[in-house]
Amino acid sequence: MSIIVKAENLNFAYGSRKIIENLSFDINRNHITALLGSNGSGKTTLLKLIAGALLPESGTISFNGKQIKEFSKKELAAKIAFVPQEKRDTFAFPVIEMTAMGRTPYTGFFAKLSKKDYQIAAESLEVMGASHLASRYYTELSGGEKQLVLIARAIAQDSELLILDEPETGLDYGNRIKLLKSIQKLKSIGKTVIFTTHSPEHALWTADNTMLLKNGQIKAYGSTQSTLTETSLSELYGERIIILQNPDTSQGNIMTCVPCPSTEN
Repeated sequence: MSIIVKAENLNFAYGSRKIIENLSFDINRNHITALLGSNGSGKTTLLKLIAGALLPESGTISFNGKQIKEFSKKELAAKIAFVPQEKRDTFAFPVIEMTAMGRTPYTGFFAKLSKKDYQIAAESLEVMGASHLASRYYTELSGGEKQLVLIARAIAQDSELLILDEPETGLDYGNRIKLLKSIQKLKSIGKTVIFTTHSPEHALWTADNTMLLKNGQIKAYGSTQSTLTETSLSELYGERIIILQNPDTSQGNIMTCVPCPSTEN
């Protein structure tokens, strides 16, 4: 099993406030890895370090054996696609144009996009189940629709690694399910995916491996089913959590997490 991302003794701080503290871990190629933790645990900062949007204060982080800091921005964009949590205002581009912008690492900002570029953009929208949005303007979409388009643009970037920061934010239940299925589809076509989530069940349904972060430190990391236990989740969130399994085994090993009902009057 080959390693695509490797971090060693990783540290990062904003001023005197430590965010990431002495993290060491490997991310496996063609795996889906979920990051869980409460707000302020360091999840988004860690994603930005992996994507090269931030540089570590100390320690190293490598992609395919080469330190992230040694890549040019254009080289990195062709290898790692990052969809941040924050939504930025943009010009009123048609969705197909917005998606095709994912081809920029290969064409340059001012180059004319080819028929193949638009075909890749259309296929990326199809992966996200968003082909029906292609002719609409991005600024007219709902927050959830915009999220689907931004992920489609990352797919069009054709990078080996996709990093998604809370990708289900703003999506209704149906689109959340569609998103999780799309993430699994990305693995089937050879992509590696890292995503953050506040929903442990999304990790249970989708991720091969899961990392639990608390106060910038790894509390547990490994296969999702061995990492996400009632004990580890209860310790992570400070509330008693129980894991329920679907008794219909014909549907696969489907589990979900729920808070334990309070016994207090």
